[in-house]
Amino acid sequence: MSIVEIKNMFSKEEIEHLHQVINSTVIPKDENGEYVVCKNSNGVDKNLGRLVSILELSECSSYISPQVQDKIVKIAEDILKEPANISSALHVTYGAEYGTPNLPPHFDGDTNDLIINFQLSSNTSWPLGLDLETYNMEDNSALIFNANTNIHWRPNKVFNDGEYVQMIFFRFYKINNRTDYSYVPMNQTDKIFEDVVNLRNSL
Repeated sequence: MSIVEIKNMFSKEEIEHLHQVINSTVIPKDENGEYVVCKNSNGVDKNLGRLVSILELSECSSYISPQVQDKIVKIAEDILKEPANISSALHVTYGAEYGTPNLPPHFDGDTNDLIINFQLSSNTSWPLGLDLETYNMEDNSALIFNANTNIHWRPNKVFNDGEYVQMIFFRFYKINNRTDYSYVPMNQTDKIFEDVVNLRNSL
């Protein structure tokens, strides 16, 4: 599939709703009031310099509304040309207070066929690399691609105190033909990453 760019993806009301869901999501803290270090859960991912929260998709105390879900499912289905389901919605905030923001070239290696990389808000620029191209993102814009066939990454960047980039990753899979991408190369030394790693190091 080709890479799709969407600007002004959500209405003002939909953006407010997403912020409400994010703000209602509980991220655990330790006895010192610091966010816990996470692994596949809510908390700080220091390796990538980001705060992570999994957003709920089914009815609970706070979840992404059916209206917003229907909207993004339609976008995914229009691109995939077949029925699709949302597998997850992940909110992340990259910033120096969470470690060193970093996204080396990689594939996801999961069972999803499409990702909507949505930039919710930011106060600094941090392009997204897809294969050998970089894309400048704006707030309320999205890049849509297959995270298992497109190498994705971010340029090396030093975040100053207070700088942040806030994203939501909506992942989708084909209902009738779900693909297992666990075979894709994951080791950074694999030859498939060589040109992208060289490009990233040259920027």
